[in-house]
Amino acid sequence: QILRRAMSGVLDLMRLLVLLLDRALWSLPSGLTFLVRRRRLRASVPALVLLAKYPSPGRSKTRLAASGLGEAYAAEVARAMLVDLLARHSRSTVHVQRVLLFAPPDSAHRELFSELLAEAGAEGAWTLMPMSSSDLRSSNLSAILADALGRVRARFAPVSTVVF
Repeated sequence: QILRRAMSGVLDLMRLLVLLLDRALWSLPSGLTFLVRRRRLRASVPALVLLAKYPSPGRSKTRLAASGLGEAYAAEVARAMLVDLLARHSRSTVHVQRVLLFAPPDSAHRELFSELLAEAGAEGAWTLMPMSSSDLRSSNLSAILADALGRVRARFAPVSTVVF
């Protein structure tokens, strides 16, 4: 009986060692796991994500508007900057998945953003996705970015890198 208990303890110890060794080997970039990881990266595409709220008077570039330019002109500046950014990144020869997360997240603003893409000559270059929330205060930025990261990775898997 003592011998049986001792053997049982030794077997348990050996099982534990095998389990630890197995986990240690899979965590190392061995030949097989390195090849699997490299194949996944080759099959994946990086994503460029732009978060934008529609440029409207009183809601866009408010500090610029308060400096004396006025709300309407500040909204036009914001619109021109957004159109320029969309055009510039859609002309890039780098193969990336381009995603425009827009707010407010409704169908009317989806149409307005489609018009901005047409103005930029970027139709088809960007995928439009509504933001999950229209609350774009800077205090919520980390939650907005985390949500955007999860949604982009879920929709366009496999995505190797997401750049905001």
